[in-house]
Amino acid sequence: MPHETLTTGELAKRGQTTLRTIRYYESEGLLLSERTEGGHRVFSAEALSRLQLIRDLRSLDFSIEQIRVLLSNWERARTPGTVGLDDRKDVLVGIAKDLEQKLTETEERLRVLERVRGEFVAALTVLQGCGPCHEAPGGPVCPTCHNLMDRPRSGLIDVLYELTGRTPTTPDKRANLLQLAPHSKHSERR
Repeated sequence: MPHETLTTGELAKRGQTTLRTIRYYESEGLLLSERTEGGHRVFSAEALSRLQLIRDLRSLDFSIEQIRVLLSNWERARTPGTVGLDDRKDVLVGIAKDLEQKLTETEERLRVLERVRGEFVAALTVLQGCGPCHEAPGGPVCPTCHNLMDRPRSGLIDVLYELTGRTPTTPDKRANLLQLAPHSKHSERR
């Protein structure tokens, strides 16, 4: 029974990417294709899993070269007879070290993203509170504004107010801030 194959277009569609990306990964040796009798490229069904792995690694800032080395070492380690048992262990230890380093980097990025998310939610809370304000200050941000005094700490909103030195002064401009309401899906996620 012949194994399932995918055309370049099918792989791109199922992998939610572009033909150009498929061709690029193939040219870099990350995806392997065969040619039909008519000269068309076809990929094994396994290429879809490999494509997803490549995309995931790219989203974690793995370089093409790092992915190439990782995939190559993985293939060497899992293919019987390509390396001895001791070499296979060394390859796997190398892969584990690379993954540990990327895990540490990813965890740091998650901490930064969570902090920035908190800044955005705090800024949206303040900005949304400015929308219904009836005290059009007309000048610099009102220093007694309860919205500013009672707000969560946010370096982002501090910078925004420092840059503008003003709150929106017209009812229309303040009403636009209501569209930024943090009671949307953003403030509820946790």
